[in-house]
Amino acid sequence: MRNKSFYLFIIIFFIFFLSGCGKKGLPVPPLHERPVAVDNLSYDIKNGTLWLRWTVLVKNSKTDPAGSIVLRSRKKINKSACKDCPLRFEQVADISAKRAKAGMRFKYQERLQKGYQYTYKIYVYSQIQTKSRVSNIVEFFY
Repeated sequence: MRNKSFYLFIIIFFIFFLSGCGKKGLPVPPLHERPVAVDNLSYDIKNGTLWLRWTVLVKNSKTDPAGSIVLRSRKKINKSACKDCPLRFEQVADISAKRAKAGMRFKYQERLQKGYQYTYKIYVYSQIQTKSRVSNIVEFFY
């Protein structure tokens, strides 16, 4: 009888004390609130110059915007272009909130080249580098 209880103790010991709590991984950073995403990205074209405009809502001091990143995809217009190929965006500007006008109104300008399809989107980032969701997209041919 004593022999069985010893083996039972060993089995319980291995199950309880030596079993892990799951897969170990990298530490997860604490969750931070994201800045509010922009939903009013708009554009005008005057004399070959693009003007993007948007406003950023300020939700609370933790998510105050520090700036906005402007992303652009530019694709040559031709008949052999792939219609289902994904767009490749590149960062074309990082606009500090200090440069924004009162009410967090941002603007960006760029000289356009003819013969391209342009697509723009932006996101806002906070002082602690959390990013908003991507804005609405503006797309046009020039």
